[in-house]
Amino acid sequence: MTPMLLDPPLPVEASSKSVQTCSDPSVIPSKTASQRIRELWWLHGHPHSKRYSNPKLVSLGALVRHDGVIYKGQKAFLYPITAEATTPYKSMTWDEFDRVTESIALSYARQIENELEGANSTGEQPTIALLGAGKTIEYFCTQLALQKLGVRVLLLAESNALSALHYLLATCQALVVITDSKNTGTDTNGVRKLHMIETLPPNPPSKPSEVDAVKFQDFEDVWERHSFIIHSSGSTGMPKPVMHTNRTLSNLPNGQVLSFPPLAWPPSSSSIFAAWKTLSSMGHPVECTHCAPTLIENMYEYITENGGDFTPLSSLKVLQPGGAALSDNIVKALTSNGVNVKTTYGSTEIGPPLRPIPHTRENPNCYSFRNLYPDNPLIQMEEVGKGVYECIIYKGFDLAADLWQDKPDDEPYRTNDLFIQDPPGSGNFTLQGRKDDILVHSNGENTSAGPLQLDIQSSSELIHKVLVLGHSNPCVSLLVEVHEDYDPESKSTQNAIWEAIQQISTRYPSHSQVTKPMICYLPKGSTLPVTPKGNVRRKEAERIYSSQIDQLYADPHLTPLSSSLSSPEPLGEHLCTLLSTLTSTPASEIQAWTSFYSLGMDSRLALSLRASLSAHLNRPISLSSIFENPSIEKLVSYLAPSSSTSISLNLHPNLASAKAIETTKRIISKLESEFKSWPPRSTLNPKPSGANPKREKETVLLTGASGSLGTALLQTLSSSPRIGKIYAMVRGPNHASKLAQSLKQKGMDPSILKPATEGGSSKIEVLNFSMQDPLLGLDVEKYAEVAREVTVVLANAWKMDFNMGVKEFEGDCLRCTMSLLRLCHASAAHARFCFTSSISTCMGPASPSIIPESPIGPDPAAALPT
Repeated sequence: MTPMLLDPPLPVEASSKSVQTCSDPSVIPSKTASQRIRELWWLHGHPHSKRYSNPKLVSLGALVRHDGVIYKGQKAFLYPITAEATTPYKSMTWDEFDRVTESIALSYARQIENELEGANSTGEQPTIALLGAGKTIEYFCTQLALQKLGVRVLLLAESNALSALHYLLATCQALVVITDSKNTGTDTNGVRKLHMIETLPPNPPSKPSEVDAVKFQDFEDVWERHSFIIHSSGSTGMPKPVMHTNRTLSNLPNGQVLSFPPLAWPPSSSSIFAAWKTLSSMGHPVECTHCAPTLIENMYEYITENGGDFTPLSSLKVLQPGGAALSDNIVKALTSNGVNVKTTYGSTEIGPPLRPIPHTRENPNCYSFRNLYPDNPLIQMEEVGKGVYECIIYKGFDLAADLWQDKPDDEPYRTNDLFIQDPPGSGNFTLQGRKDDILVHSNGENTSAGPLQLDIQSSSELIHKVLVLGHSNPCVSLLVEVHEDYDPESKSTQNAIWEAIQQISTRYPSHSQVTKPMICYLPKGSTLPVTPKGNVRRKEAERIYSSQIDQLYADPHLTPLSSSLSSPEPLGEHLCTLLSTLTSTPASEIQAWTSFYSLGMDSRLALSLRASLSAHLNRPISLSSIFENPSIEKLVSYLAPSSSTSISLNLHPNLASAKAIETTKRIISKLESEFKSWPPRSTLNPKPSGANPKREKETVLLTGASGSLGTALLQTLSSSPRIGKIYAMVRGPNHASKLAQSLKQKGMDPSILKPATEGGSSKIEVLNFSMQDPLLGLDVEKYAEVAREVTVVLANAWKMDFNMGVKEFEGDCLRCTMSLLRLCHASAAHARFCFTSSISTCMGPASPSIIPESPIGPDPAAALPT
């Protein structure tokens, strides 16, 4: 994420102004700062002005258009192509980004035309929800495309419990939900769903006037109009919508290159470092990385386990943990190895108004902050106790969201974050903790402990009191005080409590759910301290039971394990059972090669997996080893090499074949996971009447139309009276002439491509085809037409090269097959899928000597490894 060129140098008078911008000179660029920093400071006028100096820049959409002109031809975004660690990255310039978002905005506008028209007739801004993982360039483009339509966008986290999602949709009055492919099956409680555009349109024309004609029009002050609704943990157990305006979010990077993270999430440290190497080879070495503390802890662990070379982190200008605080021990270890660890203080509601000063490597204090707005009376550090301060915000503060809808204007917004001033009177504030019961996890997520605690406590008569923990840790844990009539060490008691906790957990986001290894049952006679009203005293309980809490989150490298023998259960079987329990996936669906990511692995599950594995093997297991070996097969091979062969299926003794089979298993696992993410067909298009309705004429989509078999099929199909239309898919810019030439070379009449008036069949429409594109190289409108009309898909395009391994087919041939299947799955006519197969699918080492006329099954060893 390296900076690119900025605007042309500002006039001397602009960059050398002596206007006083702040009474604290430490928070503004010094006279010795670089020219680039000083230009950035004055880029859009006075740095503390209320608006941009350009009066047209009143929204995020306007800023995207502005950057497309000012930074034309300059790279804006770098993004991975696949989920592989060694994936190449593509780039997008600022003007390309502007055109792509215009095209996507227009596509969505056509789908929500009625909603936009209704909003314009009433003047009430419509809300469109967006549900997805939120880490891809396609998701980002959709966010900004919707901003160009003037709607307010409700960003929904896929980790939300269904009740919370329904609450947000109702509270924010969402009219439509746009979902990515993974979340298309989500129940939206009757709110209409649209598919997110997950294929960026190639070289689209810019159509700002068309977008402006259909968008929600600019009523009142656009600068103060809502842009995004971001939800945070609410105090009632339901998420709290936070309304942001164009004013609070108009900070899109200017002239700097932003890189998107690896697609496999959460990523392994090796994949992060591999991505950085790729970016560096493109001439864009990463300079600043902002991520959750959990990822930084994993990177630290990975480096210490693999030679101790901190160069990937020390070469960064800034490593910035966000969300919860990074532990003091990790901060000290990183800074001692030359890593510049700095963060900013802020929140969803108020933006980032505080940061460490100076922000340089020489300052080792990551969590000692100064107020960047010391002259602004709307942000204050209010003393709420002796030497203890709380950051409070008043209405009108530039970075704050719209927080005063139901409050008096003079009532401050209280962050509930507590600081001390160290040293006293210095203006340096060190974060100490929170006043409320919000737990900020080290993976960046938040849990409202109060409602969860109350629900669990009332879920079973066996539970007397419970304390929910997890602040600055990656997941939730529990201290449970069992009712005096029951034995806390009894397995039946613990199992009954666990069943009750499981029922409660389903109501909460996945990051707030409790796993079995993270429960500590207090011994009989031990109690949780309570107030006169019966509430658990959190701080006192954390002090009394600190050793038990530390044990729950302990790094197994530092914790002595039992001297008893490890479990006799084979490791592969133990892992399968464990993963089935943790992810609620039937064990029969978990194969040796199934990716942990496809099972929904996150830092919470990885922590539970580590604890159980460490106990099973009676030795410490690191989190890094799990993220670096994310399948049963790989993890067993890493942890117990001697037993790895027992879980391998039909491995051929030849190493090349074994490697090909392993690769095939991985691909199968990934594609199976993709299949399962598709919504049931009935939710997309009702099935036509009758099991196999008779069609007067078929509409065929034929891929590979210019090949030997393709041209023969085309000739036969075009002469059949049962065929009414053929979409002939041909790769290349001169697709029509290429197909005509191919027909001629094979002795066939190319006039069949002509309309009937010119002696042709009038049935064939030749379309440009891309195997890598989920939309098959078509624009959105043409793809929609094909999906409506096609009744048969004939997959005939494939690379013919027996020297290539199966991995070489993944990005095009296999991806194209999945795209064609998806087209059939979503088609209005429930199109049939026909595949022209190859004898090589039954010529592998595990293939039977006599091949029956039946499906060959999922064993990769049955096919050739190439």
